Amino acid sequence: MSRSTQPVQELIEEVRSAFETETTLARILGRTKECLERFLANPASLGQIKQSLERVLARKTVPYGQPVDQDGYGSWRLYTDPIHLFCIRPTHQRSTTTRQPHDHGELGWAIYGILEGETVQQIYERIDDGGEPGRAELRALPPIRQRAGEAVIIPVGAPHAIIARTENWSVVIRSREMESLWRNWYDFEAGTVERKVFGYG
Repeated sequence: MSRSTQPVQELIEEVRSAFETETTLARILGRTKECLERFLANPASLGQIKQSLERVLARKTVPYGQPVDQDGYGSWRLYTDPIHLFCIRPTHQRSTTTRQPHDHGELGWAIYGILEGETVQQIYERIDDGGEPGRAELRALPPIRQRAGEAVIIPVGAPHAIIARTENWSVVIRSREMESLWRNWYDFEAGTVERKVFGYG
C-alpha cells in the first residue's frame, strides 16, 4: 500500500469524511480512530509533526492552551475544523510528564495516538452521582499502555490521566478545542473534584 506524502492533509480529509457520512457517535469515533492509526503508521507523519513544531518555535505559528516551551515540549494546535469543530493537536512530552485526572467536558471525547515512544492512559469510571459539591468517587479501569502506532478512545465525559513512560510524540484528535470549556479536574486519592477552565489534557 502506498503511503501519503501529505499525511496531515489526508488525516483531516478522512476525519471530515467520517463526520459527514457516519450516523452514530460510536461509528464516528471508530472511523476517526482508524484514520489516526493509518496516520501513525505512515513514516512521513512524524516528520510533518516536527516541521509544525519548528514553525511554532520560530513563532510562525502561535500556540495557545498548554504552551510549548523553549526546548520544544508541550502541545500546539495543528488544525481546527471550521464546520465539524474537531481539532488535531500534537504533543511532545518528556519522560517525566504526568497529567492530573480530568475529563473533556460533558460533550467531549478524545482519541490519543502515539507516533513515537510510550505512555500510559489511565481511564476512570465516575461512580458517585455528583450530589456532594467538591466530592467525586472514581474507579480506576485497567491501565492501557500505549506504544507507537496505537490509538485509544477516551469516551465522552470519561475522566482520564496520562503517565509518560518515555519521551514521546503523540497526536490527539478532540471533539473540540478545550481552552474555554468548563471541565472537571479530579484528585483520585482525596476523592475531590474541581470544576474550572484550564487549557489542555
